[in-house]
Amino acid sequence: MKKISKKIIFLVKLVLVLFVVALPLSTVFAELPKLDMTYTFLSPLPELGTTFDPTVPNNLGTYLNAIIPVFIGVCVILAVIMIVLGGLQYMTSELISGKEAGKERIRNAIFGLLLALGAWLLLYTINPKILDVDLSGITQQDVTIQLMPESENILSAVTSDAGAPTAGCPDGIGRTDGISVCNSILSNVHNMIAAANSAGCHLSGGGYRSTAAQTQLRVQNCHGDTTNRNAACSPPTALPGASRHQQGLAIDFASSGTLIQTHDNSCFIWLNSHAGSYGLYNLSSESWHWSIDGN
Repeated sequence: MKKISKKIIFLVKLVLVLFVVALPLSTVFAELPKLDMTYTFLSPLPELGTTFDPTVPNNLGTYLNAIIPVFIGVCVILAVIMIVLGGLQYMTSELISGKEAGKERIRNAIFGLLLALGAWLLLYTINPKILDVDLSGITQQDVTIQLMPESENILSAVTSDAGAPTAGCPDGIGRTDGISVCNSILSNVHNMIAAANSAGCHLSGGGYRSTAAQTQLRVQNCHGDTTNRNAACSPPTALPGASRHQQGLAIDFASSGTLIQTHDNSCFIWLNSHAGSYGLYNLSSESWHWSIDGN
């Protein structure tokens, strides 16, 4: 008797698992346009009828809404089967342990049924919409990831407090607001940063760059090339000796510590409107780079 009941229970559970789990897996193939994805049920289901097409919008939600009462019904059927088996075991067994096992099976069946009904009733009491699956609002989203090229940034614009003159800057290098620039533009840079701060735009950056630093940057951005003016560089990087940074006449600006990467950055918009009056102009291909002539 015990062996027969175990086989029945196993088969019923297996059928239930295959029915509930296997059907939604068909939605995986919904994007195959040349295949007929319509699934025909062995018997009609409430709200679904005899077929299920996963390519129809929100059809999966309709399926889940229909399967909830079916699941409750299956729980009822299983509970009845277990109660019947428990009753037969109780009546046919002459051993006390056998009768207790039958009673335990009946109690477990009733408890399982109450658990399933109680879960449904609890969710329905909290909010009936919890049991109403609506997937119509889920739409396909296209995500574009744009990788920014390694830029000539603040860290690569090595600052220096050396006051000695450099090529292109006979006045020597000075420092203001954490930025090393040629003394010929020092006061203009200081006044511009003060004005930007008053406007809520907190600028910082890197200015003067040594020959060694420019060479290192050229190697990094141009696949090791330091001599060919037409070499492929990403981003474009001047040859050692040709960069305005080496003259202290260019600055890579950052906004609140972050390099200005786009032309819609609020600080770029401010600079674009006001930097010209302080003698600084933007290199159009690099929103962070400003120099005395836009180079």
